[in-house]
Amino acid sequence: MDGVPSFETLTTLPSVYAAIVKGALEAEGVTVILDGGGFEAIYPTRIGSTGTRLMVPQEELERARTLLAEFDK
Repeated sequence: MDGVPSFETLTTLPSVYAAIVKGALEAEGVTVILDGGGFEAIYPTRIGSTGTRLMVPQEELERARTLLAEFDK
């Protein structure tokens, strides 16, 4: 599948936080897709939640990790 980027999981967060981090990373030029959320997206709770995965292209993973670490400061 040439030309189709391979996406890797950057982190998993509750859906609301995942959406915020997605926006921040996209503002820095990083491509992000969200995977999951499901039931949590309708009824936010931590009980039994697996969260939402933030997925980035493999070639952007290290930059995304660096930015995520900077956001946590």
